[in-house]
Amino acid sequence: MSEKVMMYYGDWSPEENRFDASKWFRNGMYRRDVVDGKASPVTMLRIQPLLLKSTDNDELVACAIVALEYAEPKVDGDSLRKEWPMLVPRIRYRYSAFEAPDQPQDYYNIYLKYQGERYVITFARDAQTGEIIPGGSVALIYPDSETQVADRQVFKELDSASIQ
Repeated sequence: MSEKVMMYYGDWSPEENRFDASKWFRNGMYRRDVVDGKASPVTMLRIQPLLLKSTDNDELVACAIVALEYAEPKVDGDSLRKEWPMLVPRIRYRYSAFEAPDQPQDYYNIYLKYQGERYVITFARDAQTGEIIPGGSVALIYPDSETQVADRQVFKELDSASIQ
């Protein structure tokens, strides 16, 4: 790859917050994400996402509880605190992006069945250290949403594999 790869970083702003991210693609860590037939200047895909281990589960459950409690409308995380489920098998890599120049973050989804609902909780990890970054977002999955077809498919696959 000889062309320069200019990528956005950080939160969206009207300024051109871009930097030369070519080294991240040349070293084989990432490949370009194609969105609507064009290479994305925002997201990329990790060639080998970092694995999550069972020892990461406590931190993942805590991440899920915090995300649920900051959701709108708020979801009570008390039952999750008592159940403390094994979430590692319910995690899927989503995409990667730069928080700052040369500071990539990898984003993962937790596919959580909780209190009769299905939620997708997105959290970030430092791409270089693997550290889970506090915070995250949560989306309630609706049965008829056209934008959530892929997430419903993941739930279906997890359910058929009987991963609870």
